[in-house]
Amino acid sequence: MGGFLFKKVGMENLSKKAILFSLGLAISTVSFSQKMMETSAASEYENKFSKAFEKRDITSASESILKAKEFIDQASTNEETKNNPKTQYYKSLIYLGLVEITKATTKEEAKIKEYQDIADENMLLAYNNVNPKYKDKVLDYVNLKAFNVFQQGQSLFVSKNFEGAMLAFIESIKIKKSLGLSMENADGNAEIAFLNGMNSYITENKLDEALRLASTFKMFYPVNRRATLSMIDLQLKKTNLVELEKLTDEFSQTYPNDSLNKRLYYNLATTYLNNNEYSKAEVGFKKALSFDGMYVDAIYQLASTYISWAKSLTKEASMLPTKDPKVKTLEDQANRTLLRGISALEKYTAVSPTDKDALITLSRAYGRVGNEAKAAEVKAKADAIK
Repeated sequence: MGGFLFKKVGMENLSKKAILFSLGLAISTVSFSQKMMETSAASEYENKFSKAFEKRDITSASESILKAKEFIDQASTNEETKNNPKTQYYKSLIYLGLVEITKATTKEEAKIKEYQDIADENMLLAYNNVNPKYKDKVLDYVNLKAFNVFQQGQSLFVSKNFEGAMLAFIESIKIKKSLGLSMENADGNAEIAFLNGMNSYITENKLDEALRLASTFKMFYPVNRRATLSMIDLQLKKTNLVELEKLTDEFSQTYPNDSLNKRLYYNLATTYLNNNEYSKAEVGFKKALSFDGMYVDAIYQLASTYISWAKSLTKEASMLPTKDPKVKTLEDQANRTLLRGISALEKYTAVSPTDKDALITLSRAYGRVGNEAKAAEVKAKADAIK
């Protein structure tokens, strides 16, 4: 009787195959799970957040964007999906959504910046990804967003909201810059809006608003000549001498050959002189003269500084008891200061010989230092001028 022949299957081989199959299934399941994170994040953003935010349902939009963030954060930390352009693209969109929600709710500046930085980083990663699948989507998104913000700036400018227009034009630049691209005409429009805004605020005597506008513009354009000059003008109007000096020094260092430097230091020094800060006034006028040694107005004001300073020192000495040792020190200092004033006035009257008031002042100064002959000589010149 014939029998069936059975082939023996080793249990060891069967077990290995089962284990390999199980591992393959597990790996596939993990990979699929991570891909689902991408898909879930995209769905939560597009189907829930975008629709709720469009309706200004901030509560629902907040819930959806936080769920989307949870999904996309998992996808962006997993080795299988973190470098996928889809993950990078949606992470950028989701974090931009977080920016908008934060602006609409807590307005936490630190969070807004954090979310914006992450969004920009991931938009750039998706744009430059070796897989170009989302490159066009990124470019289309950024171009459309920048264009819409730019148009908003134009509308605000027409309605004479110059500050809002300036901020919109700058924002459109930032949007394009996130991909390393430039926004045509935005820089010029931002400056025009800034200048119009400054003129409007100053005309209305809203100096604090004008200063805030100038500071904002200068933050984005740190070496813009007009921005720095506008801030100098405002600090001069507000007599904020610390900031005025700082900005004047900054301008002269940035634009060492600018013809305005001598005038800026002249204005600074004159303000110090008007506030009886003689040593600082002296420094300012000397700086003005370092740009133009024959700057006549600065020469005259330097002389005025020394003469006023000398009078102040003399008055201070007169207020002390006669035997106070400080009296002689102050009187000697006053005499030396007055001699510097005489020297500056001599230089001034040499180029302005018909300035009768200056000659009279010079004559009196000579008399105060005991040089009667020179005092009489200068007085005769003054008397000869009709």
